Amino acid sequence: MGKTVIEKIFSAHSRDEVAPGRVIWLEIDVRSARDFAGANVVKRFREAYPGERVADPRKTFFTFDCNAPANTIAYAQNQQVCRLFAREQGIKVYDVNSGIGSHVLIEEGLAVPGATVVGTDSHLNILGAVGAFGQGMGDVDIAFAFRHGRTWFEVPPTMRVVVTGRYEFPTTAKDLTLALVGRLGARGALGRAVEIVGEQVEALDLASRITLCSMATEMGAIISFLPPGGGPLPGEGGLWPGGPGLPHPGSGRRVPGDGGAGRRGAAPQDRRPPAAGQRVRRGRARGGAGGYGVRGLLYQRALRGHQAGG
Repeated sequence: MGKTVIEKIFSAHSRDEVAPGRVIWLEIDVRSARDFAGANVVKRFREAYPGERVADPRKTFFTFDCNAPANTIAYAQNQQVCRLFAREQGIKVYDVNSGIGSHVLIEEGLAVPGATVVGTDSHLNILGAVGAFGQGMGDVDIAFAFRHGRTWFEVPPTMRVVVTGRYEFPTTAKDLTLALVGRLGARGALGRAVEIVGEQVEALDLASRITLCSMATEMGAIISFLPPGGGPLPGEGGLWPGGPGLPHPGSGRRVPGDGGAGRRGAAPQDRRPPAAGQRVRRGRARGGAGGYGVRGLLYQRALRGHQAGG
């Protein structure tokens, strides 16, 4: 029986038998921490491993993006704790002028197809947009990954979502994302890896792929994977020249709970914030850019405004 995308990535990074429901040790290619919780990672590391070194400084990173630059004394001190620890350990810091941490990992060629990445960002599963397994974890878990270069995961079951048809402007990937979240709800993909496939999905550019995968957490999913495509990655040839490689989702086995989403559900969605006193229907899918795919999203909104204004 064939394996799903996440099972193939896990199999390439573990000596354990990989099957849904099994707990395995997973080798981690990239271990990161943001300025948010980064100081706590340092604290936990020093408590648990006094005087010890990280497993591999070349695969360990800090990314500062929550407060850039720091807007309080406490945040400035937390960032400095990370900088000093990084200097001591030989770890690279992507400081406050670098950008959003998950995007930096893509742009620098650190998160590549088939790689495994952990960090303190709850939406690090956005890296499924480039075919990498990304997962946010707590400070104790990240400190362990810093020290040992691996951690344990329970292999999740996989569901497939098939998007039928194509959409046309002014409909965008954000509309497709909101339609999908509205269809599945907050528990529709709970505890699962999701493979989203279809002609329109394969045609998405990188910014649109990031937008679609940014809402996996809001569906309760562990991560979303898309078919390979979207053009060359901005950081190809970085830490992992060529990358481990991502199996095409179509090569995995079919699983119970497959879902579908037609093009009719992906019409332009209203995502303006409600005006003062305006009543908002419960259950309606709403979401902001979340910092993800934001440049392309702003461009698309500008085009909509230009067309609306004649």
